[in-house]
Amino acid sequence: MKRMAVHNGIFHADDVFGVALMQSIYNDLEIIRTRDEELIKTCDIVSDVGNGKYDHHHVDKIRRENGIPYCGFGLLWRDFGISYINAKFPDLSNLKEQQEVAEKVDTILIQQIDAQDNGVDVMTSQVPIMTLCDIIYTFIPTGAGEDEIEKGFFEAVEFAKKILYKTIKTAQTWIIFLWLLRRILLIFCANSPKGQAQTKLRKSSYARNHDEKYSIGLCNFYCLDLLFFMRGCGVGCDACDSLMKLLMR
Repeated sequence: MKRMAVHNGIFHADDVFGVALMQSIYNDLEIIRTRDEELIKTCDIVSDVGNGKYDHHHVDKIRRENGIPYCGFGLLWRDFGISYINAKFPDLSNLKEQQEVAEKVDTILIQQIDAQDNGVDVMTSQVPIMTLCDIIYTFIPTGAGEDEIEKGFFEAVEFAKKILYKTIKTAQTWIIFLWLLRRILLIFCANSPKGQAQTKLRKSSYARNHDEKYSIGLCNFYCLDLLFFMRGCGVGCDACDSLMKLLMR
């Protein structure tokens, strides 16, 4: 059985989502909420405390290319995101697709948590916004003692597990749609009729590795209308090439 340490007391989205991630990978993971250095040394994974690999409380913070610094959750996702996808989404077995989903999840979910936990304001609005970090705060009982805070922490972890899982489902759907759109545009540029388009899709590596009916269904629903519209509106190859370059990035 592995043990994971995070700090005790008042909790934040950083440590809550970090525990949600790691418990989803290791079902029997024991969580130790402490700041005791000797107790921390006995743990296999240490996040948001202890000044170690997954603690972001350093002077020289690790930053992404866009400048947003990592917090404990972001650092854990960077190293264990693919392991989570393997554990929870076994049908998503292609490494490139896993990496695309992991990057998408970092962009749409994790970076906002990392930014707010590091004091970086990435939210611009004329009205107050209740962020995901703020929602996690609602699990902290007002005026509660240590036991109630501990209970609130693990309630927040269960909530975070659902958010993380559903975010990845959304990212997976986005990847599938983008993949299909790329292929449909390739088929369109080759002037393939609808029947040949579906034949090529059935022969593709993605259709072989996934539910064929699901892939073909998404193809019809999202892309074929676009395909026939483009044929009828006189869009030239130059326009298609520009759109393809954008989608293939």
